[in-house]
Amino acid sequence: MNMRVCAVQTEPYGALSGRQRGHLALRAASGLLVLLFGSAATAAPVRTALDNGLKVCIAEDDATDTVALAILVRATADCEPDDKAGLRIVVQHALQAGLSERLESDPGLGGLLDAEDSGGGASFSSEWEYVWLGYEGMSQTLPDALPVLATALFRPQISEAHFAAAREQVLAAVEGPVSAPAASTMGLFRLALLGRASRAYPLGTPGTINGLTLGDATAFHRRYYVPALSTVAVVGPVDAAQTQALIARCLGDLPAGDANLPPAPPTLTRPDVHVAANARLSPGSDQHMDIASLVVGVPAPGLGDPDEGVTHVIHALLAGGTEGGRLERDDHLWQSLGFPSHEGGRRRNFVESLQPPTSQRGHLAIHAYAAPRQAETVREALLKQFDDLRAHGAQAGELATAKDRTIGALTSPYDLPSNRALLMGRACLLGEADSTGRSLIQQVAEVTVEDVQRVARAWFGVHAVGLELPEP
Repeated sequence: MNMRVCAVQTEPYGALSGRQRGHLALRAASGLLVLLFGSAATAAPVRTALDNGLKVCIAEDDATDTVALAILVRATADCEPDDKAGLRIVVQHALQAGLSERLESDPGLGGLLDAEDSGGGASFSSEWEYVWLGYEGMSQTLPDALPVLATALFRPQISEAHFAAAREQVLAAVEGPVSAPAASTMGLFRLALLGRASRAYPLGTPGTINGLTLGDATAFHRRYYVPALSTVAVVGPVDAAQTQALIARCLGDLPAGDANLPPAPPTLTRPDVHVAANARLSPGSDQHMDIASLVVGVPAPGLGDPDEGVTHVIHALLAGGTEGGRLERDDHLWQSLGFPSHEGGRRRNFVESLQPPTSQRGHLAIHAYAAPRQAETVREALLKQFDDLRAHGAQAGELATAKDRTIGALTSPYDLPSNRALLMGRACLLGEADSTGRSLIQQVAEVTVEDVQRVARAWFGVHAVGLELPEP
């Protein structure tokens, strides 16, 4: 079968804005306009909605010969009960298996959805606030591809075999080697910060995955994969009216479903500036570790917040680039780790500012490895980074560099139609006014020294800690 079908986990494994990093400087106003608004060949997105509540966003773009499609479903991490953490990822993999089987059983679909000819294909993925199915191919394939993809997403028959294979696939990922050493400690941190196992462990745990049933998967799909919680976004050389009619034919007869979502549990209380700092600690142990692993972090403005851009800039201040950020320049922090001096020059291997999540419940976090006896000293040194931002904000020079770096990272993916379709769909799904992502870039461009300190004072008065120590 020629069509490429794959499952891709994004958040928390890498936010869209962090997949491709550039170093585009913010220059003249004319250059910024091109950066933000693109070429004249791209029309403004057209937003509509079907009678069943399905949101539709279409952007005509004659500058490309491929069409990109993103179908997003508002199945968030909070939709899973804590004892069923990982359920939505298992459902995602089961849907992928169903689509793959459909394509393999129908040779006629090979030419229609040929990844080699189109350079595209279909991919399932998930973020904290939604799951989605993306497709990219030659523009003439859309009328035939959309019905196939819509059926796979909204009208599947999840078989026992597909469910069992999906559960085993996710379980293998949970129990297998951790690709990012900080991942398990990050889970402890999120558990401390957010108080939900489904938010802490998006793939679930061995216990929750083993406890899932086909009935759980079917019920989850029936409840959340509905038009009232979904958006279809299309970018490419298409006619908006004709594409709208195509989407209506494919999906307009689906029942609307329930548009309500479970209430999100509260995060750490965002304090007034005068409230003393306090922390939640989520400890763990690992028999394979001989050093301590800890994550210290704070709540921060998240997806869609007017100060979301400040969060990204503060991350850049801490992380730095080739010239190094605050963490790399902090000699006291480095000395507190308790490692021999010959390890110098490899600081980023031991201390790292973690990419802010693509989530409405934002945070900033720093991961560090340390000698076990130094864990508390390192916690204090990491917390001092956030306290310094509350007390002093940022210097003008380092702020300008951080903003340039952030704009480059946020801008580089926008050239790809598939990413633009995802951004458009996300904006429609979450009720954001901006369908292009440019408002976040504008936020970043306008961040001031005062903004950094204001946000730090408003949000960083509490912190959470995830800590793993070697087993005795």
